Amino acid sequence: MFVSEANRSGSIPAQGAIFLSRRTKTDWIHTGLFSSFSDETFKTIEGNTNDEGSREAFEVCARTQEHKKKDLIRIEYVIADVRSQILA
Repeated sequence: MFVSEANRSGSIPAQGAIFLSRRTKTDWIHTGLFSSFSDETFKTIEGNTNDEGSREAFEVCARTQEHKKKDLIRIEYVIADVRSQILA
């Protein structure tokens, strides 16, 4: 499920949620995974980066990001009881 920065309203993303760095309302320029979350920042694991923080690089790095201009994608799993549906 896509969650924009404006619609997050205090919800804490789960570890492993995907963040998107937003350039404009309809343009995202970088992505990574949440590893932990605080009021001001969150820690991430990001690919295509480096020690200087470039988004056009060659490493996978742990980073600290600010919340501003970040949207996220929450992965939600729906577990269905398939057996009961087959037997019905």
